[in-house]
Amino acid sequence: MDMTVFEIKGQYKEKGKDHKFTMQARAETEKYAIDQIMSRIGSTHKIKRRQIAIEEVNEAKE
Repeated sequence: MDMTVFEIKGQYKEKGKDHKFTMQARAETEKYAIDQIMSRIGSTHKIKRRQIAIEEVNEAKE
């Protein structure tokens, strides 16, 4: 299966403040791309997945 680059936009809550993000992930499906982003944000900022809200997922233009 081919890998696709997805652009994911959303926000997360950290210490009572909302932070917006736009990130890209290379994955086989949209579900795997979202999982990668949630894992990356969670490990970097030490927050739970339920604190991350995904607002938009698109295939990135190359």
